[in-house]
Amino acid sequence: MGQGDHSPSLPLFLLLLLLPLRPDNVAGNLLDSLQVLYMCTDETPFLISGTPRCSQYVMCVHGVKSLNNCPPGMIFHKSKLSCDWPTRDDVKRCYRSIDGYTQESCPANSALLLPIPDSCAMYIDCGKATKPLVNDNHVFECPYPQFFSVTARKCVDFRQGESLCRGRPVPKSPCDYRQYQQVSPVAATCKQRHPSCLGMRDGIHPVSVHATYGYFVRCFRERTIDAFSCTKRQENQTSGEKPGNSNVTCVRQIY
Repeated sequence: MGQGDHSPSLPLFLLLLLLPLRPDNVAGNLLDSLQVLYMCTDETPFLISGTPRCSQYVMCVHGVKSLNNCPPGMIFHKSKLSCDWPTRDDVKRCYRSIDGYTQESCPANSALLLPIPDSCAMYIDCGKATKPLVNDNHVFECPYPQFFSVTARKCVDFRQGESLCRGRPVPKSPCDYRQYQQVSPVAATCKQRHPSCLGMRDGIHPVSVHATYGYFVRCFRERTIDAFSCTKRQENQTSGEKPGNSNVTCVRQIY
């Protein structure tokens, strides 16, 4: 082929190879997409440039290209070159909100339980995700102090390890859970009603102690496992007995 020969056959051939890979609703940048063809020489996945779906990627296997989708609820992480659960920033970037994430992920399988990136204790029940979404009827929270495991797809004991959170924020205090947060302006604050064990060693610690009563918490791995409200009761003494005999009554609050 001479230097002056500008045959369009090669660009046209590349375009025909590329078109089946591109979703119908993707405009994209053709030049960016053509660059994928030149890079597709080994078994390395590449994220499609210009696609609005973060869950899609191109897999190159010995020069053969295929469009793939991550499992429902996951996105393709370019830095990891693999599918994984989205972070809080990923949800904002890819779906704008948790509702957008739900609407995009749940139609594939109504039985799915998806982790929410805002908290390791929260998850989405796709079976409750109606159209349109009503309030937060599809958003659930594990009982304190449990976690939602992305592998077991259920609430599990926090003692199984924070690695189950897969980078999601790890709640430790009772007030990190919605179930303990107070909404009434006249009620005591959440932290007053449900003391935290953050920074405390395992064992029983006083929260407030007065002459006639005291409040104690039992901590384990910075979680408030138990709370005790104790009162000192003064007994009436008969003649000849020394005053000051007393006993303490404690009421246990189960978390």
